[in-house]
Amino acid sequence: MRKILISTIIIAMITGGLSAQDVTFGVRGGVNFSNMMPAGEATPLNDGFSMRPAPSFGIFTELQVNPTVSFRLGVEYNGFGGRRDGMQAFPTQRLVTEIAGSLGMIGMVLPDVMEQAMGFMNMWSADNPFYYANVENTIKINYITVPLLAQFGTNIGTSPWRVYANVGPTVWFILSAEEVTRGTSQRYMDAAGTTTLWNTVPSAVQDIVEGTFPGIAATFRDPVSFGTTDITGEMRSVNLGVSGNLGIRYQHNRHNFFVEVGGNYGFLRVQQNTNNGGNRLGALSVVLGYSFSLW
Repeated sequence: MRKILISTIIIAMITGGLSAQDVTFGVRGGVNFSNMMPAGEATPLNDGFSMRPAPSFGIFTELQVNPTVSFRLGVEYNGFGGRRDGMQAFPTQRLVTEIAGSLGMIGMVLPDVMEQAMGFMNMWSADNPFYYANVENTIKINYITVPLLAQFGTNIGTSPWRVYANVGPTVWFILSAEEVTRGTSQRYMDAAGTTTLWNTVPSAVQDIVEGTFPGIAATFRDPVSFGTTDITGEMRSVNLGVSGNLGIRYQHNRHNFFVEVGGNYGFLRVQQNTNNGGNRLGALSVVLGYSFSLW
């Protein structure tokens, strides 16, 4: 794909008679209204998100081929994600990882006990892939994106106004991802909140867990305060997508001021693991910008 895109630009430059007067550099910034959509079958883990506003800004260069066609290459920071409020699902495997970290010292001193505890946790999570909690939750995923857009426009009569549209492929490189959860809740096995995690542990095992692993017992039984979890390692490092905009530009000498309304869509699911479904990212964007012609 990269070779095809580069070849397209070179051909356009040659056939369009590109000159230095056709080169502009610019900046753009605004807001994304992003959402996370199920990739394939909807599950309690990947469904139910609503839009999250996030920043979008970057730089670009535009190469004019002829009065109608140009190409734009940019480097941008884009925030994506989504949010859910109320009773919602969380992966139990993440809870297992959290508990394993809290048992680190026990594992060094009593490796057999550690193995027993983790064996119990892994068996439990295999039977219960997700749990529920009543909290506010926001997924924040930040990317550096590189769009290459073909742009088509026309001037409005003899006025300094120009309308245009652009579209093209975009490569997304992940910077960070985190799950920001606010609130205190017990952990439940059902969306109605009638059965806690502790209720899934047989009564004969509850006494053993309470006596040997009181921390695990408290995690399963008691209300907990949620916080921020780094989930960068759960995400793909690179994604491919498409970007496009509708814009209107005002030109004064070599200065251009514009407004764009557009969007981004990722073709690949963002998560590496799809055991319980995955998500694709998309966003509507509203952007203001300025560009400057070199000559």
